[in-house]
Amino acid sequence: FFDASVLFKAAVTRFLLGAAQSGEFRAIWSEPVVSEARRNLLAAGRPHAAAALEQNIGLVRDPVVAPSEAIAATLKLTDVGDRHVLAAAANGEASLLVTSNIRHFDSTEAASLGFAVLTPDALATSVATRNRSALTRHVQRTPPDRLARYVEILSRELPGTMKILTPFLDG
Repeated sequence: FFDASVLFKAAVTRFLLGAAQSGEFRAIWSEPVVSEARRNLLAAGRPHAAAALEQNIGLVRDPVVAPSEAIAATLKLTDVGDRHVLAAAANGEASLLVTSNIRHFDSTEAASLGFAVLTPDALATSVATRNRSALTRHVQRTPPDRLARYVEILSRELPGTMKILTPFLDG
């Protein structure tokens, strides 16, 4: 389950969806999460990134799950504004909640719902360890005039992952 903090970052979302397309996992999110990411991008004056968000989420078949109000009502330790995220991840039977805001989520509550909370880099590093060639191919499909910038962004946002992949990238 992807939190809004992941969807907010176009390059990270694109990369993780590439990993999902390689069959490593199924990406899901909720409409409130997408709305939050969209709102934050527009508020930050990033209309091109908001358009990229729409394009990225359009690549995934049936990704939307609804938060369970009953589950959200049982949560006491997770940040009140993010309880809907845990409730949607649980309702979608996610095994992982991927977020850049780890501190907003109580790991004990997440574990009681059947999943772990981790950063985008932790997820991507795990996938890169298992399927380096698929992720390397995904990065290299980037148009040549944008490849260096894409690698630069990924190196900043997913440093552990790119430490694994960079030695295998052409150029």
